[in-house]
Amino acid sequence: MLPPATELITKATDLLFNHSLLNGHPKFFGYITSSAAPIGTLADLLASSVNPNVGAHILSPIATEIEKKPLNGYLNL
Repeated sequence: MLPPATELITKATDLLFNHSLLNGHPKFFGYITSSAAPIGTLADLLASSVNPNVGAHILSPIATEIEKKPLNGYLNL
């Protein structure tokens, strides 16, 4: 039986907030990370829900065409 959604969200929140990068630590000399943009969260949700496989044009024609645009641009440099 699956645990309730509230329990999963509580566990995920705990893991993310209490065990993420310690970039606030005084001895952390790496890169500076910024907070996530809300619009980026929405974009990631939409992309993950579609999860296009761009391996072949027949599987995902739009994603394949979007991928071909920058590749053709590089070829024309």
